[in-house]
Amino acid sequence: MLTLLFVLSTVVPHHVEFLKTPPPTPSDFNAAGAKTFDVKARTFEFEFNPPVFVVNQGDSVSLTITSEDTTHGFFLQSYMTTGVVLEKDRPVTVNFVASTPGTFFYFCTIVCGSFTGHASMGGDLTVSAAQNPAPSITDFTPARGPVAGGTVVAINGTNFRNGAAVLFGETPAVTVIVNSATRITAFAPARAAGNVMITVINEDGQRATSATPYTFEGPPPGKKRRAVKR
Repeated sequence: MLTLLFVLSTVVPHHVEFLKTPPPTPSDFNAAGAKTFDVKARTFEFEFNPPVFVVNQGDSVSLTITSEDTTHGFFLQSYMTTGVVLEKDRPVTVNFVASTPGTFFYFCTIVCGSFTGHASMGGDLTVSAAQNPAPSITDFTPARGPVAGGTVVAINGTNFRNGAAVLFGETPAVTVIVNSATRITAFAPARAAGNVMITVINEDGQRATSATPYTFEGPPPGKKRRAVKR
């Protein structure tokens, strides 16, 4: 009983009213792209389908909750200001936008049976933090330079972030300047003659590789320098 009272006092605000109708749908709710869960409530448990209650930050989430046996309640920390009453065989739909990442507790608010069993009738919603979009390379110029390195290469693309690294093949650029989210200036390293791809790697590990190679040019094969007579 103490466990149940502790959970209710710490998770459910004192001003919450429990109604048969769900809270209003948020204005930014995307019905067409919503992640939907079918939730069955029965004595001492909620059953979710899909079974893992995990969404991404920014997702629209729709819960269709149905009691299979007796009257239950449902409250979700941070994403519901009003809990709902679940009468047997009368589905209730709760819609919200998962705007804040973290772990949030849900719980049945109407005691059904013993306090000990009812205290376990809850679980967690996990909202995964949004990832930064991956970078992409559209083009770069110039497309070639000497094996000695030092060529200033302008790389165009999208989603470049401060701290990004640039590789010519597997060799890091001498200097990298992130001018903006769409432009990087990189100084080519010294490297053996040949073609290599350019790769941009953001600090979160996401990377993009050029569709065409950069060429390191060396002296023409077989051509030797003529000695200077003094």
